[in-house]
Amino acid sequence: GAVASASASRAGVSATAPVTPTSTPAPSASVKWTPTAQEAKKRAEALKMQAPVRSEEITQNTDSGAVATAKYAVDLYNYAFSMGKVEEYKTLCKGSHKSCATTPAAIQKLHANGGWVDEMYVTFTDGWVRKDIKDKVVVELWYYQTGGIEYLGNGTKVDVKQSKWAALVTLLYNGNSWQVEEIYGDRKSV
Repeated sequence: GAVASASASRAGVSATAPVTPTSTPAPSASVKWTPTAQEAKKRAEALKMQAPVRSEEITQNTDSGAVATAKYAVDLYNYAFSMGKVEEYKTLCKGSHKSCATTPAAIQKLHANGGWVDEMYVTFTDGWVRKDIKDKVVVELWYYQTGGIEYLGNGTKVDVKQSKWAALVTLLYNGNSWQVEEIYGDRKSV
């Protein structure tokens, strides 16, 4: 996903939870949610997600290196939410914008509370360095993201619809590799 929309914990997914009437009371804070067998299977699948491949182009101070880094950041974002592993994301995303600064903590909190996000994959359709922005390097990406469910760890689920995204990724070359300063995404209609 991209990072500027909001759901309850995943800062990059714009989604709505299905509303279904129920006579079951909402879980209280003292009752721990236990996933169903099907949900536990989906969690196990999410926790087997393969890490995205870190392209060597990330080390190249070129337009293609910047685009490769932006794509890697979006893939890494989805991976981190599924797996709960934030180390590589924190290494790549050094900016003070919430997409870099607070996303790792949100991911860790989600997983600490027993939550996770289904595996969601991205298919990039286009990506380029914006030449109309002079004082920084901004990559514009267009992509499709598969849908899935975000499990918040308290029994609440957020339905994340398959969607088309446009993202702007602000980057800085540190002399050795590209670093992400900010990821901003906007979900488009499919």
